[in-house]
This record gives sequence, C-alpha cells and structure tokens, in this order.
Amino acid sequence: MLGDTSNNVNYIFYTNAGKNDYALITDWDPKSSSSDTTFDRVQLAGNSSQYKLQSSSISGIGGSAKDTEILFKLNNSWERIGIIQDSTQFSLSRDAVFV
Repeated sequence: MLGDTSNNVNYIFYTNAGKNDYALITDWDPKSSSSDTTFDRVQLAGNSSQYKLQSSSISGIGGSAKDTEILFKLNNSWERIGIIQDSTQFSLSRDAVFV
C-alpha cells in the first residue's frame, strides 16, 4: 500500500524525504494469466495520471536486473514512492488499485 483515501482526502505515502524515502517491494509476483488467482497488487491513492513508472538499475537495490520505480507527481516534480526490485513487469493499468 503506497496510498490510501479517507474522508475524500488522498494520502500518498513515502513523500517526505525525496529519493531516500520509498517502499521497497522485493518479491513482486505479477498476474501471469487470466486464470492466475495468486498475484500481487499495489494500492495507490488518486488516479493513474498522477503516477509514472521508470525502469532503471538502481545501485544497491537487488541484483543486476532492472527495477521499476513508482513515481508520484508532487508540486510539479516526480517523487519516488516505491521500487519494485529486479522487475520491469509492473503496469499501472494491470497491477495498481486506485482508491
């Protein structure tokens, strides 16, 4: 869970310390088929236009595989709120639940 909504107010987690404050998801299990019933989702507050994904190799995170950064638009700049370690299989439309 990287965000929540209460009383019509969106709360975005991990936005206080720039790129040093984020959730690290280490065992991402994406949905692999329509019959797959055990898979991970990420809860985000707001809507997909407030987020973007960036694939990169982040020093000190996991192995040599690329990671996916989950970025939230905050005050006209992109704030890192999460990293999916060693995976580029995350999709906002498929794997995120917006509240």
